[in-house]
Amino acid sequence: MTRIIVTHLSGSKAHQIEQFEVDRFDKLILGRDPTATIIFDPQRDDLVSRHHAAIQIRQDDPARYTLVDLGSSNGTFLNGRPVKDETPLQPGDTIELGEGGPRLAFDLEPRPVSVSAPAPTRLNAKVLVETRAGHPAAAAPSAVAATAQARAHEGGMQEVRVGQPPADAVRPAPVPAADDRVGKETVLRMMNQERRSTGRRLIIGAGAAAALAAIVVGAFAHFGILFGKSPEAIVAEFGAATVVVEARWHIVDKNTGRPVYQRICIVENLRLPCFLQIDNNPVQRWLTTDDDDHRGIPIEVGGRGSGFVVKDQGFILTNKHVAQGWKVPGWMDFDSNGGILIRISTSGQGEVSMARINPKAYRHLKGWDFDHPVKLVRPNFAAPGGMGLGTVSMAVLEGRNESLSVRFPDTRDSIEARLVKGSAEADVAEIKIDATRKLPTINLASVGSRPRVGERVTVLGYPGISEEKHAIVQSSEGGNITNLVELIPQPTVTDGIIAKVGDTVKAEKNVQTFDDLGDVYQLTVTATGHGNSGGPVFDRDGKVIGLFTYSRSSGDERVTFAVPIKYGLDLLLN
Repeated sequence: MTRIIVTHLSGSKAHQIEQFEVDRFDKLILGRDPTATIIFDPQRDDLVSRHHAAIQIRQDDPARYTLVDLGSSNGTFLNGRPVKDETPLQPGDTIELGEGGPRLAFDLEPRPVSVSAPAPTRLNAKVLVETRAGHPAAAAPSAVAATAQARAHEGGMQEVRVGQPPADAVRPAPVPAADDRVGKETVLRMMNQERRSTGRRLIIGAGAAAALAAIVVGAFAHFGILFGKSPEAIVAEFGAATVVVEARWHIVDKNTGRPVYQRICIVENLRLPCFLQIDNNPVQRWLTTDDDDHRGIPIEVGGRGSGFVVKDQGFILTNKHVAQGWKVPGWMDFDSNGGILIRISTSGQGEVSMARINPKAYRHLKGWDFDHPVKLVRPNFAAPGGMGLGTVSMAVLEGRNESLSVRFPDTRDSIEARLVKGSAEADVAEIKIDATRKLPTINLASVGSRPRVGERVTVLGYPGISEEKHAIVQSSEGGNITNLVELIPQPTVTDGIIAKVGDTVKAEKNVQTFDDLGDVYQLTVTATGHGNSGGPVFDRDGKVIGLFTYSRSSGDERVTFAVPIKYGLDLLLN
């Protein structure tokens, strides 16, 4: 499997190494924006644009790589030269983002054979001749010495001619031939010495290789290249950017702002939710904005989830069912005794009848309709049990957050937040706090990345099932001393693998395929629960690939799910 290895040579990420599997990307975007693949610090790397440059990956055989500038303010340089158009990239090339900006080295693992270091070759004879011809004064003595040495080795000195020798040249005297015969004992002694020398060299070489391997493995493990980031490393690096999100919402009449109530009827000393069916129209909730006798249930829900900071100005991603709960279809907490259906006929004498029903048998009652007017029925409070019907009016419903706040780990402070936008496609929402300082952030995977089944993941969040840390604060008001118990959040880390990758509806010819749960990742992360919704799901490189969302149980079996990060990136980009 081919990987792109990016080594940061300078800038805020100097000495860090990042790797990317080639078949999982079509391009790597370099920039300061959180949606970039290789993200740079907005303050320290101020020469880098939000989307500065891109490494394009052409999935040919073999794959090809090019560098392109994305209209950056300070330009992109490849090996010191400005990049004007799409420029080929080779292993060992150096990329610079802005003149004097961060530099990084591009490489591949394994390296293609075509770019391996060339083997040594003999010096071209023609070049040697031309060199000698260009410097005759220096070349002649060198050639004489070399040729003389060769002749001496053959057993005698012969006359050497290089060009035209001077008239007073002196011919060397003959040298007697050396006796090169060696005795048997000498040969054995030389062989033993060679064996001992070779052994020592092997031992020293093996030791050096082992030491080098240990250093390389240690460095790779430190930077998360060989084994990826451990859960311990992920919580240490990103725990401070994982937050608690607390919300309480209610439904109101959009025109008046008055809260909407689910009417309750008292039957056989039971308080049961009431439903209406007027003539043959569909069954509907008995909703009203009038609750003079306090027999209504306000339609409001509160809860706690998790989230994570994606921009240091205070932008946070979480689940939509945490920050915009009214947009996610769900059942009210109906009693096991069911509800009361009141049937009304407007023809004839206006007959009224009642029956006990199971509200969950009517699927259209799950969730709320915010696009069409609904009937609000004022009760006749004088009727027995409060079941008399009064005037009917039409209203458009709207969901509103009564409160939305964020808590950072190891703090007692609750910071007010506001809803920016919820996704229309998935369980993802973006919220914002007013940051008084630069906040820690979490790195996001790129839009095109998608995990594989079996890939290791790590989840951070604040499940209610975990042990919690509290602070007892003594307060004195009006002469009374009271003890207040406040939550001090501490993130919980759990790990597992991608068990299954869901998908959206796909059509091929006349066949459509789809997954029951849609575009989600099924996880084996089961040591968590309510309160972890909206928490980040990290891949082995320490980048967020999804948001933890919900679980499904059947008996003792339980699986959990995550929403792909691409839906969060869509919110941030739009």
